[in-house]
Amino acid sequence: MRGKEIRVDLIGAKSPFIANAVRAKSLLKEAARFAGATVVGEVAVDLGENGSPPGFTVAILLDESHLTAHYYTEGGKLALNAFTCGERAKAENAMQFILDRVNGEVVFQDETGRFPC
Repeated sequence: MRGKEIRVDLIGAKSPFIANAVRAKSLLKEAARFAGATVVGEVAVDLGENGSPPGFTVAILLDESHLTAHYYTEGGKLALNAFTCGERAKAENAMQFILDRVNGEVVFQDETGRFPC
């Protein structure tokens, strides 16, 4: 068994699912469940204070690893990361679940096999 990591960057991303950190957190949690993963923790932070550009960061911690989203409202820049280990949870299913609900142009996509887990 190997871990799998998928990274996708989008520009022009707009969707009710990413209107704010709370909604994005719900989207990533649904994606985790859809992918067969077990959510063990979560954090969602709205950005824009202390000099940071407006947007949010969301991390969903999984028994199998993690899902993350970093969004900057200016330009609709959205960076997604799905990393899962084991046979049950599928990073590709989580990523596709998210991409099916978020509009935007994919400008970077990478899929990597990782260490045995």
